[in-house]
Amino acid sequence: MTGDTPTSQLRIHLPGLVHRDPNSRWEPCAYTGKIWRLAEILTGLGHEVFVYGGPHTDTAGTDVTVVSDEDRARWFGDETWEDTVFNEFDPTSAPWLAMNGHTIAAIRERLEPGDIIGLTMGAAQAAIRQAFPNHVACEVGVGYEGILPDTHRCYESEAWRHYLYGRTGVTDGRWFDTVIPNGYDPDDYLLAGGSGTYLLYLGRLTPRKGLEVVAELAKRHKVITAGQGDPIPGIEHLGVVRGAMKAALIAGGRAVLCPTIYVEPFGGVAVEAMLSGVPVITSPFGAFSETVAEGVSGYRCSTLAEFLAAADQVDGLDPKQIREWAMDRYTLDVVAPQYGRWLGRLATLYDRGWYQ
Repeated sequence: MTGDTPTSQLRIHLPGLVHRDPNSRWEPCAYTGKIWRLAEILTGLGHEVFVYGGPHTDTAGTDVTVVSDEDRARWFGDETWEDTVFNEFDPTSAPWLAMNGHTIAAIRERLEPGDIIGLTMGAAQAAIRQAFPNHVACEVGVGYEGILPDTHRCYESEAWRHYLYGRTGVTDGRWFDTVIPNGYDPDDYLLAGGSGTYLLYLGRLTPRKGLEVVAELAKRHKVITAGQGDPIPGIEHLGVVRGAMKAALIAGGRAVLCPTIYVEPFGGVAVEAMLSGVPVITSPFGAFSETVAEGVSGYRCSTLAEFLAAADQVDGLDPKQIREWAMDRYTLDVVAPQYGRWLGRLATLYDRGWYQ
């Protein structure tokens, strides 16, 4: 590794994604939302941040346009990703080849010794990592499976870190990896009064999210769904919601349902609910074992009987205690110093690294 030792003020380059620009906390795509919030966190710490995206990128950092609306129209037609879930992460596909190429050129124009390359979508951005072998590269928010072999990684939960360690054959620890949860602005949420009238499912409507459980609960309770995908027959569906509408919808719920079948990397909707003082009913898989305090902020369930029991019990949980649990762990103010410590640690790799 070559390069000057950076000062306490770091310069970080964050490539965006091919389909949407980070310009709102309320994006249906969790990853574009994370880039937006991370730029706010890092600039707030005094670092210089460059965000590479399309013409609608609007972050707290320095925004650099590397793709156009015309590019996206050529790649995706008139798709807005309001109802359709984006799931194209092949780095050899035309969108990623083009955006990665343009991003590499734009980073080269701005790159200085000691800068950090902060990849936001792992293997889909492999070309960017390969283009700058003498600079520290990290993956700033690993909530996906497509990790790169030669980066330092920030995982969204301990469960997800160790799931991927096992899956990729890592049996010895990696000193410069870390775990930092997603952080949110609590001012974006309303505090529930504990008088909600429905169970809410908010997220992608795909079977692996536990839609069968949602359908079963709807046989005995009022359920509302919102998000991308096809509605569950017989259940009221609101489509994609954001901003004040989303905040009000969460706050009006008795509980938010997160019965995810797969190992959950993080599950941001559960945290958003808890920041609103609304309990969550989840599966026991992955990050929920860390984010949900059993009997305090919600319930983790392993059978239909447990889900049904939880739906009857959530009214006894205290909204203020639920919000306190989340406020202590998942706000921007809590998460920011964790990123500061990790990036400071990575900066030492330009000098003596672990021995420094």
